[in-house]
Amino acid sequence: MEYSGDDYATAWKTYQDRVNLRDMFIQSLPRIKDELPGLSNIKSIVFISGGFGRLELDFVGLYGCLENVTEMASVEPDAEQMAKFKKRVSQLFPTVRTVCYQEKFEDWKGTDKPYDAVTLFDCLYHNTLAEYSVLFKKLFDNVVASGGYVFFLMSPYDVTYPITSFGRVMKRLKISTPDPIEVPVISEMMIEAGFESCYDLPVHCKMNCENLNDDFARLFLFLSEGKVTLEDAREVVEEEFGGRKSDPYKMNFLAFRKP
Repeated sequence: MEYSGDDYATAWKTYQDRVNLRDMFIQSLPRIKDELPGLSNIKSIVFISGGFGRLELDFVGLYGCLENVTEMASVEPDAEQMAKFKKRVSQLFPTVRTVCYQEKFEDWKGTDKPYDAVTLFDCLYHNTLAEYSVLFKKLFDNVVASGGYVFFLMSPYDVTYPITSFGRVMKRLKISTPDPIEVPVISEMMIEAGFESCYDLPVHCKMNCENLNDDFARLFLFLSEGKVTLEDAREVVEEEFGGRKSDPYKMNFLAFRKP
């Protein structure tokens, strides 16, 4: 069975509506601003695989975290997400110069000048560790300015030893994932690429597990690319989530600096 982009977007929105990641990230922004020096020096930033900027634009605009940004760029392959991003930017940052590249970061050639900052927010789920090693080196060599930053917001997710109900559902339904993403591994890879680790803030979140329905179960159909049936997803979701009000999980906000 084939699924359209609209089908996937609907299922993913069902998940996003149940998690409080955005709320908890926004609550963390004042602390990030106070504890991470140098944010006021950032004048240009590029969002990698940022979709419509759901978290990225909050990071730039709220609490004065990046109050001096005058130039933004987005590298995003999905046309619909890019259109939404352009609309949001025009509404929220009408005076900021914005450039959009509708392509995968792997294919992006960059520009003739480096950026002061790069974000990779909640997007490290689609490539292998070897591919990320190449991408991080590309950031260091061609994208980030000296003294510039790379910011991650990532879940230390490992389907082999899942600690969340969502992860256990993935494992039981035998939904394959890329290589495990662990904070120490990403940090080591970034350091090997030439960056310095300078910040790590846990962001504690939770997913609302009450009244889970078929819209939620269908998310696992899309994640399995049609290999899982709705009946199987329903059964496993009920066994893992049934009777629970919430499922806690953790994200990490990481910052790395180019010397």
